[in-house]
Amino acid sequence: LLWALVHKKINTSIFMLGIAAIIAIDEIKVAAKYLNEENYKDEADYEMELAPREVDAQILKDTDPYYRVLDLTRATFEDAIQSYHHKTVGGYSPAKMEIYQDLINMQLSGNTINSEVLNMLNTKYVKYSPGAAPISNIHALGNAWFVNDLKMVATADEEMQALAEMNPATEVVVNKEYESLLSGAGSPDSAARATMTSYGTRRINYEVSTPVAAPLVFSEIYYPAGWVCRIDGQETPYFRANYFLRGVVVPAGEHKVEWSFEPKTYETGIKVNMAGSVSLLLLVLLVFGAEVWKWWRKGA
Repeated sequence: LLWALVHKKINTSIFMLGIAAIIAIDEIKVAAKYLNEENYKDEADYEMELAPREVDAQILKDTDPYYRVLDLTRATFEDAIQSYHHKTVGGYSPAKMEIYQDLINMQLSGNTINSEVLNMLNTKYVKYSPGAAPISNIHALGNAWFVNDLKMVATADEEMQALAEMNPATEVVVNKEYESLLSGAGSPDSAARATMTSYGTRRINYEVSTPVAAPLVFSEIYYPAGWVCRIDGQETPYFRANYFLRGVVVPAGEHKVEWSFEPKTYETGIKVNMAGSVSLLLLVLLVFGAEVWKWWRKGA
């Protein structure tokens, strides 16, 4: 095409059409390797794939606002479809937070799955076969629970190792970096309770009662970059419990505990976005005002 154009065998319009055709053929050929007929599904087939199976229907009868399901009938930690109907141990994305991926690699992979870790994750049901009824896990620890014994360790490796030999229903493993947060914590009796009153992706509420100040462990992944804990409206520092969960010392008495997702980066982004929008609006108004002024002066 270049030769023909230089030697005036074709004009510029034909040259441009020829280049466009070559690019189109090349792009379509490459694109077809990534997006072709095999990537499309009929709507009926798609809906069928997402339709709840009998095992799902049985689990969905549970009215508990929050619990997890371990699905062994699919790729447990890579398949997103398992999370269409349930909150799952495997999650909805193969990309995990590092702290959770550590847990998967060390405690939930291979031939041996640490059942105590599943209990801490409030895993109430296990799906092991598409055609079989789910297994109910009566040992799931719930959304939050008080513990009596405290074990301090020096490193994250020791935290992870302790998960293989602890009883999470009565004991919590904490890194020494949080030691100051647990000073004065006692051992609650059986009267201590923690009840989830509402659950949302950005806010979780509990009603808590304990006769003494005591550590309360939550079946929620530790993520200090966004989650904030408040007791009776007062922001309260919390600690990493059992390597991957959240814990907080609740003072004696009856209290309301709220977890709220408030990432500072998001709040900062909102402010920057608002400032940019206001600045753009002011600029538009300024330009518009200047044009109106020019028009008015010219008319005068």
